[in-house]
Amino acid sequence: MRWVAAGKTDAEIGIILGIAAATAHYHVEQVKKKAGTRSRSEAVALLVLAGTV
Repeated sequence: MRWVAAGKTDAEIGIILGIAAATAHYHVEQVKKKAGTRSRSEAVALLVLAGTV
């Protein structure tokens, strides 16, 4: 989620981590689901407030 917070796209995150963009997207979606948020920015804001990111 640090890369999401930095404004990276799924494709960029995939390149950085050496995984497919679809895999990066899947993991971001799972974080959103577990955090109970509807958007990437909402998930990042929640994690920042919690001191996780």
